[in-house]
Amino acid sequence: MQFSRILCATRSVRHSRGLSSTSRVFSIPRTPLPEPPPAPLALPFASVHSITQANIDRYVAPLYERNWLIFTEMPNMILTGDTLERNARTVSLLGKKFWFLRGRAATNFLADVVDFALQEEHEPRITMFLGRTKQHVLVRMHTPRTLSDAEGFSEEHIRPGLSARDLRLAILLENHYQDKYVASRQALPLRALLLRPDVPDCDTIRVTQESKISRATNTVEADAKWTPSPLIISALPPLPGHEDADTICTDAHFDAFLRPLYTRGWHAAFLPIMGQDKLYAPMLCLTGFFRFTSLAAAIAFIRDVVGYPWYKEDNAELHFLVDAQTVRAQLVYPPEHVALTVGNLRAARRIEQIFHDDYFGSARMSGVHPYRNDSMHQPRSVEELRRTRETPLRMFHLRHNAKMARMRR
Repeated sequence: MQFSRILCATRSVRHSRGLSSTSRVFSIPRTPLPEPPPAPLALPFASVHSITQANIDRYVAPLYERNWLIFTEMPNMILTGDTLERNARTVSLLGKKFWFLRGRAATNFLADVVDFALQEEHEPRITMFLGRTKQHVLVRMHTPRTLSDAEGFSEEHIRPGLSARDLRLAILLENHYQDKYVASRQALPLRALLLRPDVPDCDTIRVTQESKISRATNTVEADAKWTPSPLIISALPPLPGHEDADTICTDAHFDAFLRPLYTRGWHAAFLPIMGQDKLYAPMLCLTGFFRFTSLAAAIAFIRDVVGYPWYKEDNAELHFLVDAQTVRAQLVYPPEHVALTVGNLRAARRIEQIFHDDYFGSARMSGVHPYRNDSMHQPRSVEELRRTRETPLRMFHLRHNAKMARMRR
């Protein structure tokens, strides 16, 4: 995720060395959260008005004081009617990372977010991270079709953006998080507010989004190697024995276990992931992609996967991305994990078994698969997997690592 330098001025405030004191002498009171805006009525073309500067002053500013941010991003998919499609448009999103003390609390909050989204007829993009020491849920939302008040009621003036629907859902979620999880000590309270965060105005949001449209278009063209899932799905491979969990995989294991999982939407690679030391490093990732016909089925699948502690025995972190009624489940292993083991294959095979046994009837059949790259992410041998680990980090990752090294001096 690439945050705008202008829109994320609050992040530099939080990490400012000059204001690192936790003394209450330097803290200032937060602005109380207002009542959420009323649910907006649909306009022609099933659109709603974009947020105005008055909305930002009244609703966004208090949310920024509670660690919400507006940033730009290119979502991977969009659900148009009942059809899953690639989304190549950069949009402005409102989001927050909610931290929890236990993985069960994070999973419960994930289900709560979906309940609120269904009540509000909204569908945010949700990421859940279950680490070895930290757990969080990242919620990002935007309105696919917004209409500017300054423009006419014409189809050509409709574009993705932020609306009162997003502000309403954000305030409902923030109140729920504080009342249910912070109050019961399942989540940490907000830190003292040391300085009022810089809140972007409407013009800044619009200019930032438009400046990244051409960059997003170039990214889609560069990723043309993405291919849809094959029409033929291989039978599930046998479950590897638990006694062989520490065995290093050979090319024979790739043929017996990984290739059948590839036909079901999985991929394997060393990907640049930020670790516990806040630095990017190549980490072994096994990623599965699952399509569903409803959000309820997607969340039920996640709860079933998390309900078994087996992934902790494999020393894995578990990431989920819920987007357009699909789920990306990713097993992430620490940087010192430099080779694929039979235990890693066993973990991926068990996730696929849960989907196959209980959710295949609720699966959406679609050729769209934005997380799969045959040339890089479906290695057919130990040597091909090793090459993904040797792929250099991108400039964004290197700049971040260099910045963290300077801050620690």
